[in-house]
Amino acid sequence: MGNKLQTGTHHTVLAGESIESLAYDSGHIGTTLWDHAENEALRQKGRDPNALAEGDVVFIPPFREKKVGVKTGAVHKFTRRGVPSVLRFLPLVFGQPLPNTPFTVVVDGKETPGRTTDKGLVQCFIRPDAPRATVLVGEEPVLLTYELDLRLLAPVETPHGTLTRLRNLGLYDGPLENPAEDALPSALRRFQEQQGLPSTGELDARTRETLLARHGR
Repeated sequence: MGNKLQTGTHHTVLAGESIESLAYDSGHIGTTLWDHAENEALRQKGRDPNALAEGDVVFIPPFREKKVGVKTGAVHKFTRRGVPSVLRFLPLVFGQPLPNTPFTVVVDGKETPGRTTDKGLVQCFIRPDAPRATVLVGEEPVLLTYELDLRLLAPVETPHGTLTRLRNLGLYDGPLENPAEDALPSALRRFQEQQGLPSTGELDARTRETLLARHGR
């Protein structure tokens, strides 16, 4: 597959893009982009490389030449670093995980079966630029279905990012675009009450840290 992004340029982040997906589309690995000196400003903002904001600017560095000596007259296999990505997802039922439970992850029609870990975590390799996934957990007649938007996680500092995380945790079931005026503070209060935090309806420092820890990032 040819690279979708030109190297040696500054790229303005579109909705749903992350360092991982940009690296995949440009032929790099994520750390090459994230650790580059010209992307220091993003790191200083405290951005999560997997949750960039629309409008952020990321420098896509040029490739560095690498030479490898091999024998002629033979077939050699080269593996691209950073591919595939790992989907990690913790399904909960009444706040409790589901350890050692069968699951199936579906991405673009491809099914990958597995079992949750001892702590109830779904782990599965997926394509780095996969936009969404369906996760089926359990067995008939009790089969839980989760529809995951994999590339729509904005920074937690933004209302959209906060509300998305609260929705993923089952504390909000409304729209992410143009939500009701009280949607965010109401969902935050539910989260704070659940976690034993002061019920302010605001994303204070302690609530932010707890939300990131509970959600995963």
